[in-house]
Amino acid sequence: SQLCAAPRVSTTRFQASKVLSSQLRRGLVAVSNKAGNSDGMSTKDMVEGARNPYDAELATNFTDTSLGNPDTEHMIKPPEAIKDLVGLSKKKCIPCEGKDVKALEESEAELLRKQVAGWQIYKDEKSQLRLKCDWKFKNFVKSLEFFQRIATVAEEEGHHPDLHLVGWNKVTVELWTHSVSGLTENDFILAAKINEIDTTDLTPKKKQRFWA
Repeated sequence: SQLCAAPRVSTTRFQASKVLSSQLRRGLVAVSNKAGNSDGMSTKDMVEGARNPYDAELATNFTDTSLGNPDTEHMIKPPEAIKDLVGLSKKKCIPCEGKDVKALEESEAELLRKQVAGWQIYKDEKSQLRLKCDWKFKNFVKSLEFFQRIATVAEEEGHHPDLHLVGWNKVTVELWTHSVSGLTENDFILAAKINEIDTTDLTPKKKQRFWA
């Protein structure tokens, strides 16, 4: 049998490594102080990469669209329990004909939009506000089945969206109140109820991805 001696660790090399590590950490702090808004941040947060947002980032409203990849959409979803208190899905659409109902201003509509994840506000060719959302399903039949589920909800509310089948499996739903030629709270109430429709059996399963 042979005895193998454990390799000796140089004390000098170990100390030099600690000094280098300390210098790197100080360098990271210095870079963080120069690059971002670090007011009120701890050294640990700055070293590990956390920072307060830049003024330019705040100006881009990057809570809705991520920086770096403009195609990435972030859905802002409130806690589930809050819906029982103030959720639009708990409200009921009211008749608009003959009522003193006015179209929402764009700023008012934007506040309500934040309560309906995935929906976007846009202006049509007449500059009237509309609300829309897109879905993708397994096939043509599943897309039509989603239409039927929406129709059930719309009939219960007495408020009806425009339904578009694009291609064979892409669905676009548009909402606006015809009587005021714009958006009312009814549109957002129906959008919230449509969001609660169970579509797990209609949408394609996501393929698992394995990263090396």
